[in-house]
Amino acid sequence: MTATKSSTVKHLTEVPGVARPLRSSSNRQTEWRALFRLARIKLVTTALVVVLSFKTHNAAKGEVRVKNWSSDNPKASLMKRKRSAIVHAARKSFLEGGYAKTSMDSIAEAAGVGIKTVYRHFENKDDLFSAVMHAACDPASFDELSGEEQERTVEPERAWFSKPPRTALVMAGIEYLQHALSKEQLALYRVVTQDAHLFPELGKRYREQVIERRNEVFARYLDRWVPIEKWKVKNKHGAANIFSGLLRAAVFEDALHGLRKFDESEIAAHARLAAAHMLVLLNSRTL
Repeated sequence: MTATKSSTVKHLTEVPGVARPLRSSSNRQTEWRALFRLARIKLVTTALVVVLSFKTHNAAKGEVRVKNWSSDNPKASLMKRKRSAIVHAARKSFLEGGYAKTSMDSIAEAAGVGIKTVYRHFENKDDLFSAVMHAACDPASFDELSGEEQERTVEPERAWFSKPPRTALVMAGIEYLQHALSKEQLALYRVVTQDAHLFPELGKRYREQVIERRNEVFARYLDRWVPIEKWKVKNKHGAANIFSGLLRAAVFEDALHGLRKFDESEIAAHARLAAAHMLVLLNSRTL
């Protein structure tokens, strides 16, 4: 037993920065405890340094951003083509394989670029999926070449925006259903609903970039026509959600689950029915 204790003390005293214990037999037990505490502190400190170094290395990948080249620089065109290739590869990968099962490495391989190139353009997978949603949901505001959302000084007016409600709601309904029931939009919706519980940011991005942007357009239409029609609408974004609910009822679930495909005449008929119900609600002044 004595030999074992002596061996332990000898081993601990060799830890760099730890002083050798005093040889007084009366204090030896206290000194052993102090030695163990000091050794443990040094081990924990070393582990923290390793962890912090690892995090710093990973964070650096997202901090390396693409240099802003002038438009006439040949490298600017090359970087835009690479970004576009990444977005297109990610779009296909996400919609076919889902968010959780798609890796940044597989996207880089499909795009024909290195993983470092992907991280120069996009901070992380969520950032890349955001670009994919822009491309899929609002192609008119998305530069297919650069893979970047384009700044709009003025939101283009929809064809139905200046029409009176009886006509506009039908037109808006047809536009909504053609978009929502498209193959790509259904695939995007499946990806979000499948993985949002694992990646809450995914659902948040979809709400902000798809649902809230859509509702904003309808809310601006109500801003224009509420005074003219003398409606009373307390929550315009809520009214937009109600209209989209009427449009989706009895058709969206069937299309989402592949039970039925709707042709143009069926979409138009359903849009007219939803618009008629929405007009009843608006005229009732209960929204």
